[in-house]
Amino acid sequence: EYSSMKFAAFFMGEYMALMTICGIMTTCFLGGYLAPLNWSPIHSLAETVGGLFVPLATLTGALAPPFWFLLKLAALVFAFVWVRATLLRLRYDQLMNLGWRVLIPVGLINLALLTVYLLYGWLPALIGYALAIALYAIWAGERARRVERRRIALYAQAQPYRRASQEVSHG
Repeated sequence: EYSSMKFAAFFMGEYMALMTICGIMTTCFLGGYLAPLNWSPIHSLAETVGGLFVPLATLTGALAPPFWFLLKLAALVFAFVWVRATLLRLRYDQLMNLGWRVLIPVGLINLALLTVYLLYGWLPALIGYALAIALYAIWAGERARRVERRRIALYAQAQPYRRASQEVSHG
């Protein structure tokens, strides 16, 4: 296990990496510092009416971009922590099985059907996707119907249960 300082350093690095990734995702996919609301009416009111709208326009122009970026960043960090805390941890062999038995074949089928789409158009590719999904459903149904039972010996020298009076021989 970790001592408290190693544990703190490890998770500090982990959460800094998480925040960095979320910052990059915010910038690339969520519009970065741009607001989802349109602030231009406030700025046009400040130019035409003046008065109270001038400081409001200044605040929305100066404080809103960092606010929106940090709000989007916090939402992504919350989502990542929520998913990480909700899901069970997978063992290394489970991750390897997922990768080799599921994700790589699905990726290769997707690559093949994308090639069909680029060469022949969307209709043959759509037929190929429908065929792939149907074949997977048939395969999964057959696999679910077949129940696999195995006996696993926990100890090589396992003995059946005996009472203490049977084990001790006074002779």
